[in-house]
Amino acid sequence: PPQLQVDAGDDLPYVPGLTLQVAATGGTGTYSYLWSPTQYLDDPTSPTPMVQGLMSTTLFTVQVTDAVMGCTLTDEVLVDYNIGMSELGSGAIAVYPNPSDGLVRIQGPVAVQRVQLRAPNGALAIEHSGAALHDLVMDVSSLPAGVYFMTIEFIDGRSHTHKLCATSVH
Repeated sequence: PPQLQVDAGDDLPYVPGLTLQVAATGGTGTYSYLWSPTQYLDDPTSPTPMVQGLMSTTLFTVQVTDAVMGCTLTDEVLVDYNIGMSELGSGAIAVYPNPSDGLVRIQGPVAVQRVQLRAPNGALAIEHSGAALHDLVMDVSSLPAGVYFMTIEFIDGRSHTHKLCATSVH
């Protein structure tokens, strides 16, 4: 068979919902994949894992193995958190990862003053208030799986409601 070739693509700016993609050619065409570091990926054994929970610039490595021949090649892609998040712009609101079973990051155009997370029946599930931050992290790991409505209030008086899907790890 032709020689195995692996390409993880060019370096990328980080944006919420970013998906990595590796192209493997040659060999027998039956491949297995393993990305690292695994903690920031929804499925590190996929050729197209989604990046989640990234908090800094990270170098991802993918190992592709030809399942029949046993040959292995690796490639790398740098995901630049700083460039990506600065490209969100001054008016953008980011809530990610979504869905989440743990930490959710909330970023707004101005500092966030209060966040309320409500169940579909209107019951308050989580509330965060206190120090106003441009970059807020909330823990939703204690919530049962379901859809919640997140109301984000900013220090300038504006508010925004966003759907959040919680996936339980219990």
